[in-house]
Amino acid sequence: MGRALQDDRVASASANAEGVAYAFDIRHDSDVVGGFTSPGGSWTVTPPANGPSYPVLLDPQGFLQDSPSHSVGALSGITPGIPRRQGSFAASWNANQIDRWFGFLDDIAFTKKGDPDTSAGGVQRGERYTWAYLLRRPQTNSESVVEMSVLVFAGRVLQASGTGLVGETTYQASGAQYTNGVTLTYTGAPPLIKAGGWVLDSPQGYCYRVTGVTDQGGTMLLEIQTPLRANISAAVIMDSLVEVLDKGTGWQP
Repeated sequence: MGRALQDDRVASASANAEGVAYAFDIRHDSDVVGGFTSPGGSWTVTPPANGPSYPVLLDPQGFLQDSPSHSVGALSGITPGIPRRQGSFAASWNANQIDRWFGFLDDIAFTKKGDPDTSAGGVQRGERYTWAYLLRRPQTNSESVVEMSVLVFAGRVLQASGTGLVGETTYQASGAQYTNGVTLTYTGAPPLIKAGGWVLDSPQGYCYRVTGVTDQGGTMLLEIQTPLRANISAAVIMDSLVEVLDKGTGWQP
């Protein structure tokens, strides 16, 4: 039942997210567009005009907490990560305004007994399901075509960790294009990932659903549902990411 409820909330949140994307023309927002070619930080190579642009994570909620790095998936000596942007339309918004447009407010929080949670004086709504957007131009010089995916989170912890956000951990990874295997290298505790979870390729900006996990002690082999779209060198595990939905290119003349 819990999975069915989550799937229902995710579908509704995804529909809301797509409506917000069109309302604010997120694919062509000036803050996003600038990241396609000049994301800043350690990015120094200009993408080819007829090739894919840099990916951009439009994540106003995470942006407020992720300071000063404003990136996800950075790994020293391997990748500067994916630029995390706020969106020009949200530059002057406070946290409540951002939650209104980037959170699912049609949900009700329940107690462990199954009753609506009224501990704060009334029925608690929203806050559990939130979303961000992953965007990229298939051709850097083409403004009309922008790929967009909606990343839906459940119970996301928005707290800075010094290198990003709590619940976002980057690992050195290896995997060849067109194959369905990713090997993570780790020290200490093993990565918190299981079948059904997601990994984000940094810096390529592609998300893959995990279908199998084999911990080999120091390395972890992940089987992914779809073949790798590019060679992978670093992978991000987002603990609260529950679904990634492709919303297409949103082509416009």
